[in-house]
Amino acid sequence: MLQSIHPAWQWYVPLLLCFPRAYLPSTAKITSLDARVVMCKDCWVITSPNADFVLELYIFEEVDLCLRADSRFGLVDCFQWPQTYEKNYEYAVCIPRKNTVPTLNIAWFTQTSTDFVLPLGSVYPVGTLEETKVKAFEELLQQLRSRYHPLRNRPVGRDLMTQLVRSVQHEVLRLRHHPLLFRDLVIFVAQLQRKLLDIYALLKYIEILYPLLSSPCSKPVRANRTWMGCFTKDTATCKALYFAGVPVWLVRTEAYISPDMNIKEPVRLMCPEDIVKAMYSEKGVAKPFPSIYHGAGGLLRHIHTRRDYEGTFTEQPEPLQESFATSLSNPSSSTGKQSTKKQTRAGREQATAGPSRGMYPNFLSAHS
Repeated sequence: MLQSIHPAWQWYVPLLLCFPRAYLPSTAKITSLDARVVMCKDCWVITSPNADFVLELYIFEEVDLCLRADSRFGLVDCFQWPQTYEKNYEYAVCIPRKNTVPTLNIAWFTQTSTDFVLPLGSVYPVGTLEETKVKAFEELLQQLRSRYHPLRNRPVGRDLMTQLVRSVQHEVLRLRHHPLLFRDLVIFVAQLQRKLLDIYALLKYIEILYPLLSSPCSKPVRANRTWMGCFTKDTATCKALYFAGVPVWLVRTEAYISPDMNIKEPVRLMCPEDIVKAMYSEKGVAKPFPSIYHGAGGLLRHIHTRRDYEGTFTEQPEPLQESFATSLSNPSSSTGKQSTKKQTRAGREQATAGPSRGMYPNFLSAHS
């Protein structure tokens, strides 16, 4: 049958077979068990009462949690894509979607070798983050702290907020003053970004979501389009988040779909386009970073996504090539500042590319 249908409409056939009834008008009211949008994938029926799209879900498969080429966790990263609702990390549904909050732009930038400052005369390929980026992180932290000040007496989140702020302060200090391999720098920057996004999400949870969950409204609150939202298999959780304005997707098998479920619109599945999936590579050769956890979505994935990286500070890096170290220590007087700039760039390129033995992955050569 599918062969006789235009390929552009084949995605629609499973929905017609599952839900042959007429769809509701767009103005009709629905409950948390109804579908503003619906999509079928394999044995699952994914519905949402308050979103106008259905996202690909990466919650059931047991996969390795490991850093990708941009030092983020790819498709199973709760800071990049909705994951399973977890009570212990309830505030995570408020993590902002990328580029939806202009004041948080520094929390999504991906650094390149030009952001890596290699000191003149450096013998080893270690440096620091460019100062303007460090200041941007510092300023964002101050903005978030000032927003928390009037909320500090709220009955939730105080200890976690204190812990996150102290941790971010240390992360900024390390980026400004501690020499790092380029590989470690990229990881520490992404780690800092996750913590800043966590602080923002916790602020929204304390200010908006927690009160709505504690004292539900009589009718659903309009969904906040900047929040990440989540998937859930629990109907009670779906209802609570729906009434609190959290984008939520309920996942069930077809057997548990009521024949009188109201449906407004069937939609295509939306897949991520700008999330880096490639592993680390160096000179075209993949150098996967070790997995830190293997399993399906849930509590442990949330925990390990936030696990701190310790760095490679007890490992002795290979020195820069002698020619670079010598030129950096003794710049030519005849070339002045221009020569120094070229030498710094050359040394930085060697430092970010890694030693010839292939010990340090080149983050810049990886692609999505």
